Amino acid sequence: MRLAILAFLFGITMAKPRWSLYLIILSSPLLSVYQSVGWDLRLWLACFLGMRVILTAAGAHGRNNVKLISASLLYFAVVEAVLQVRSSGVPSADASSAQQAFLYFLAGALFAFAASQLIENTLHLSRALICAGIAVTYTTGYALWERFFASTGSQLRIGSTLINPNALGAYASLCAITLLMARRLVDKRSWRFLIGAAVLLSVTAVVLSLSRASALALAPALVLVWATREGAINTKRIFAAAAISVLMMAILVGAVRGIRVGADAGSQRSTEIAQSMEDFTRLEAASYSLKQWSEHPLFGVGFMLFPGINYQDTGFYATTHNTVLELLVGTGLVGVVLLAYIAVLLWKKLPKPGRLVFLPVFVGFLINSSFGDHVQALELTSLLSIAYLFATLTHEPMATFSTQKASAAVRL
Repeated sequence: MRLAILAFLFGITMAKPRWSLYLIILSSPLLSVYQSVGWDLRLWLACFLGMRVILTAAGAHGRNNVKLISASLLYFAVVEAVLQVRSSGVPSADASSAQQAFLYFLAGALFAFAASQLIENTLHLSRALICAGIAVTYTTGYALWERFFASTGSQLRIGSTLINPNALGAYASLCAITLLMARRLVDKRSWRFLIGAAVLLSVTAVVLSLSRASALALAPALVLVWATREGAINTKRIFAAAAISVLMMAILVGAVRGIRVGADAGSQRSTEIAQSMEDFTRLEAASYSLKQWSEHPLFGVGFMLFPGINYQDTGFYATTHNTVLELLVGTGLVGVVLLAYIAVLLWKKLPKPGRLVFLPVFVGFLINSSFGDHVQALELTSLLSIAYLFATLTHEPMATFSTQKASAAVRL
């Protein structure tokens, strides 16, 4: 059965690669489904898509991106080599988990590369946005069903198909920002209604997740969307955005904390203790990760091997809950410098107006990443790719197209 499904997906990808791209976006939040069946189709789709695009990539594109492609290949080769060497020091289960996380990270890079090749105009981009809107709609719909119909009232925080409430909050907050920034690309009224509803549902999902990090990320990002809505930002708007962000973050975090603690004295005490213990283990993990990095500063302890090392030495099976720290301790200075170089190359490829467009999405992802490990989150990588391409394509001549033609073709 699996072989038949894979053969079918391979055939679709070879014949219609954009369909596979859209399918990854549509199915990206279905982690609970992949867990229940025991395998993740997104990894195979990303692999097939990467093969298809690499085989048919235009030579001019490769010549124009020699530095970017070379740096990316070197980065993944170094990280995999270090991971193989360091894996001998941890239990096989932890080594296997780290290798799988690396494959997700690689799949995200393949998806981003494929998107850069296949999304050639705003018509393709509008279809990708519609797929993202559909994905967050069913994810939030399931979260609402979980909260108000499936649970008995004891389940306060909702993870939906992403299982973890913090993962749901990060995905929903990034969806809200991306769809809000790029909604004007979809010109058909019914699809615009879907995108608008998806934005509202994304904000609802952040509320249902009760994730402090997502609330912290969503507030300033939304203010930045407002501050850059005319394609420019001035000093007054910067200060206004900063002041409103601080106020909104204080209100949101206070409200989330109040809901999570509750009014009952007994439950309040137990929740406070649990939350304090969770924050303590995160602080301990972050401190211990820096100690581990100081012992392996150049190449790190191995990509995503830190949780297993942490458990062996301290008894806490906890990640750093910080993407930058996770990359630093896992890949060392060499990996971080290479990744920073890749990020700089990508940033330079954005036109100046596009950088302003991409800023709210980048800020939202950066804040979420400060409180979680998201390097292997394919659902977030897909959204970042869409936002980046939106910032690029909407300021290039090939982004222009017939509105009437787009309205007809956008019917998926």
